[in-house]
Amino acid sequence: MTGETTHRGLREKGHQSAIALLGGDVASQDWLEKAAIPYAIVKNLKDAEWEVSLIARFSPKVWINDRLNTDAEHAERIKRAGLWLCTFDDTGSGATLADLHVAALANVRGESPAGKRTLIGADYLIFHPDVTELRRSQKKRKGLIVTLGGSDTHGATISVIEWLNARATSATIVLGPAFAHESAMSPLDSENLIIKRSVPSLLKELAEHDLAITGVGLTAFEAAVLGVPTAIVANEPWEVAHARYLQSLGCSVFAGTHDKINLDVLDEIMDFEGMSNAALRSFIPDGANRVVESLCNLVEIEA
Repeated sequence: MTGETTHRGLREKGHQSAIALLGGDVASQDWLEKAAIPYAIVKNLKDAEWEVSLIARFSPKVWINDRLNTDAEHAERIKRAGLWLCTFDDTGSGATLADLHVAALANVRGESPAGKRTLIGADYLIFHPDVTELRRSQKKRKGLIVTLGGSDTHGATISVIEWLNARATSATIVLGPAFAHESAMSPLDSENLIIKRSVPSLLKELAEHDLAITGVGLTAFEAAVLGVPTAIVANEPWEVAHARYLQSLGCSVFAGTHDKINLDVLDEIMDFEGMSNAALRSFIPDGANRVVESLCNLVEIEA
């Protein structure tokens, strides 16, 4: 999503971009082709200078990484080729050489990202353009949606469904494309649940509901920018800081970690309108524009 939205923003500014698709995942290739995003397949990352052929092919001015762990050797090759280097939420040794490092939530996690220039703060969160049309203030709890990541590594969805079934609570359950717990789903089937898999637009699914149970990756922030209150479950240790941050803003309630989920917080009286408005005040949908403008300014292109 970050790559698609950034590409779209650059294209609207009159610039073309390419994505290097690491590996050869067919589904990813199909998605890139439908989105009209040019790409290249990198078959061998062990090649000492795999970047050289891509640079020769596309003649880029800026190399953008969304790999999380850029190493110093890679970064040095990019810089030796005379390119500007931009990276996102990068903890690798090469981040120090980045000309631009976008780390919107680094301050929430207490991190000090490396790089010559850093973009820190929720105003730099990148959301899909559709959020602008889908934002609205919620008035009361009506529809509940559960979405806990593309793979739901720890099976938090199963625990949530068990809690819902115990209370005969209706909900829409959205399973990601890599959901790894199908064998545990059949015994939990019930009339109060609608199960959806790999939905075309998770944003639209979120916007059609008034409360979401989510992990604390990007989805929780997507719900917030839409104005949807959330009960959030931390699937990874670093997500706890995100959860406490969202709760402090008043738009979420923290329901614990994946191994100690406490959804009883939903039995309490919740100010849905207040939570929704707090979310809308706290997050803006134009972070992509801010990042694209910074990218354009990096190479002294008139934005």
